[in-house]
Amino acid sequence: MPNPVILSLDSAFQAGSLSEFMPIPINASAQQPDSFHQVFATLLNHTNNTQLQAEQHMTELEAGQDNLIETVMSIQKASQSISMLIHVRNRIVEGYHETFNQQI
Repeated sequence: MPNPVILSLDSAFQAGSLSEFMPIPINASAQQPDSFHQVFATLLNHTNNTQLQAEQHMTELEAGQDNLIETVMSIQKASQSISMLIHVRNRIVEGYHETFNQQI
């Protein structure tokens, strides 16, 4: 029976789940699209924060202050976040190589 905490890699890339990584525009009247750099930086920051939160939960668990279930969930969330980041990086590198190898 599949564990309900672990999400499949495909479900992590659905458009609805990526909305939390999109930066919020400062000026709503100027609807310029966000640059790739901003979106990727936000994704990196989110991944880093989930990793730090998982480490904090593990430290608290070792001290006897945290719940085992919360710790496991934070570790799974950090794992899914890093898996998504690696998948995005691989797609970017793949696109770069395809562009680089195109014949003119």
